[in-house]
Order: sequence, then C-alpha cells, then structure tokens
Amino acid sequence: MRKIFNKIFRYRLVSIYFILSQLVILTAIFGVLNTINKAYAKENDRLKALAKNRIELNIDTFAKKDILSYAAVNVDVGNVLAQGRMSVEVAQIGSTNRCEVLLAVNESTPYPMIRGHIPDKETDNGRNCVALGRDKYRYVYNRDGKDYITLGQEEYEVVGVIGSPVSDYWDYKIVLNIDCMSDSLKQSFSSLSNISLTVYSNKEDIMEIYNKVYSNVVNVDNTCNIVSYSKKDTGESTVSETLQKENIKTNVMVYAFCLINSIIISIFWTVQRKKELAIKRVFGFSNIRMIADIAVNLLLLMIITVIMYFVGYVLYSFIRYSTIQGMGLWSVKLILLAVGLFLITLVIAMIYPVVDIYRGQAYDKIR
Repeated sequence: MRKIFNKIFRYRLVSIYFILSQLVILTAIFGVLNTINKAYAKENDRLKALAKNRIELNIDTFAKKDILSYAAVNVDVGNVLAQGRMSVEVAQIGSTNRCEVLLAVNESTPYPMIRGHIPDKETDNGRNCVALGRDKYRYVYNRDGKDYITLGQEEYEVVGVIGSPVSDYWDYKIVLNIDCMSDSLKQSFSSLSNISLTVYSNKEDIMEIYNKVYSNVVNVDNTCNIVSYSKKDTGESTVSETLQKENIKTNVMVYAFCLINSIIISIFWTVQRKKELAIKRVFGFSNIRMIADIAVNLLLLMIITVIMYFVGYVLYSFIRYSTIQGMGLWSVKLILLAVGLFLITLVIAMIYPVVDIYRGQAYDKIR
C-alpha cells in the first residue's frame, strides 16, 4: 500500500494541486448537472399538474362584487380554481404573496402533500384554513400543537404542507378554499379588476361545467368582460427560467477555468517527470506504455479526489442538516453524466503529456 501511495504521490506538490483543482471541478460539475436535473424535475412536476381538460376564463370587472363565492355554485363535477393576480398579505413574511383559491373540488387535486390535506368544507367545517408550500411553511407559528399563519390580519390554521420530493415547483404555494376563509379576505378579492378562473377535469367533459361557471359569473356581474381559452397545450416551459435563476453560467465558467488549470498542472507535472520519462525510453518503454502509466497515475489521483469529495459532502450534510441532503436528486443519469465530464477532464489533462512523449522532448534533452 505504501509503495502504491509513494508511486501516486511521487511528485507531491503537483499532485496536491491537481487534487485541489479536481475537487473544484467536481463541485462545478455536480453544480451544473444538479441544476439541470432540478430544472427538468420542476418542469416535469409542472406538466404532471396539468389536467387533461382545461378551460380558463379571464374576467375583467369593475363592479367590485364577490364573484368567487358564486362562480362555482351548482358545479358538481370537475374542479374550479381561482388564480391570476390574487395575492394575500402574510404578516410573518411582511409582504403580499400570490395565492390560489379552490372554488369547487369534485375530484382529486394535483397538489403533492408532504402531510395534511388541502382545506375543504367537510373536513375543516368552514374554519379559516390554508395549505402552504414547503417554503412558506417556514413562517408558521405553533400553538397548542397546531400550526398557524396570519393572512390579511387574520389567523389561519395550516392544515397541509405541499411539496414535491424532486423539485421546488410547489414550495411557494398558498392554497385556500372558498368555504374555509374569512369574509374579509373574500371582500379583498372582490376589489380585484381582473380574475382568472380555471375549470379543469381529468375525467369529465368540462363544457357543461364551463357553461355553469360562465353563467354564474354573469349573474353576479353582467357588465364584466370574459375571455375564455380552451387549454390544450402544455404552456411555456419553466426550464430556461429555472436555469437563469440558478445562475448556471457561473458553474460553467468555474468548470472551464479549472479545466485550463488542470492542463497547466499537467504541464508542470510532465516537466517534473522529464528525467524519469527519458530513462524509461532508454530502457525500452514504448510511448503507449509511458502514456498508460501517466494516465493511470492521473486516474488514481482523480479517484482519490472523488472519494474525498463524497466524504466531504456527507460530513457537511450531516453537520448542517443531520441528513444527506440532495442525494435523491442524484439520479443514475446525473452520475453517468458527471463521470463522462470527469473522463473528458482526464483526456484534456493528458493532451500535453501525450504530445510531449511523442515528440521525444524528454529523451532529447537528457541525451
């Protein structure tokens, strides 16, 4: 074992610099690939949330009437959801945040629950209740074993936590039910000049539901303007937006810089071995054998780097989070891509040694 160690670290200073460079490269590689993986996982969660049949009603109104309370009257199939510009003030955050309100629920909703449930009239008996995404749940306070948050200066019990195991798509949601919210909050929504309603179902034809909702809205405000859209496409992808937010360019630039640094280190490493390479050539070592010897040495250094990286990652995760954070996102595809990029790094780092050996510079200089 000591003999192998001495062979790998015969030129210790350069070897240590090479390992440090590869550690940064590994961080950049997994940073880039994990970001890409998260972006596509988020997009997949978005697509899974889309119902098969969807019609959106974009309502412009200036009457300041309570459209939400009556829009889904007598709707007994499918679901109706109010979205758009709807927002509510969250006292614990100190700002207004987008929210959505379920007006009718007759089949399963797309929200993935970490625990609890989405507010509904039967379960929550009309109490002020809300379901929060994982990020918003950080702001709740506990009293008598129950979680609460303040919305629009009123206390709401948090009955559910929403979140996906693979992305943050649902983490910022605030989901209310029209039958489980205060009159004052309903009144604040009635002052909106634009409301977006979505009628959707995975089981039923929604034209009949749409006609009921349309009729209900007009009965409340016959001066409103309604523009309807039948949603057949999947909408705009979120991948590019997620990649932009995650600042993926920084990781790419770090990887490129470290790649250049690896080439420079391999040049110094080859210079230090010139005498050794020349002696090997004198004793009949072929170019292929000398190249293989260097490649194996570099590969062993890279394997040591990988081991150090994962040991460091596990220790960091346990110290900070008491668990191994993010391992669930490291799919087989992600790891294979990382291995591929790491091997590309090895090939690029070998360019100068290969060129140097074939030109016979080491042998010529000692001769």
